Amino acid sequence: MAARGDRYKDAPPDGTEGNDPPLPRTIKEPPAGASPQSILAETDKLLAVRTIGLPRDLFTGIAGQFVAGWHARAAAESPSQLGDHLVPLPAAFLHTRERELTDTLADLLITLSGLMRR
Repeated sequence: MAARGDRYKDAPPDGTEGNDPPLPRTIKEPPAGASPQSILAETDKLLAVRTIGLPRDLFTGIAGQFVAGWHARAAAESPSQLGDHLVPLPAAFLHTRERELTDTLADLLITLSGLMRR
């Protein structure tokens, strides 16, 4: 069985694969609530971001306010506009989004485990 993120490795440059929505739009979507399906969806998003392969130290030495500003600007744009920018804007978005997705997954797991105890 292939890993969940493997489907993104050979995706076309526009981020689409078959009938899937473009990758940037998929990554931007908020979670759908605490359920096993939303955990799988958030895991897919996280794996898609990690498959891109941004170096962990990409923004080392750059003030966090710059990265946060680039992320905010990229988050406000449509997926088609995001591809029109130089590397720092989409890279900052993906770098920050990876952290957000990790936090979201942790929150969903905590919430779901609390629901299961009831």
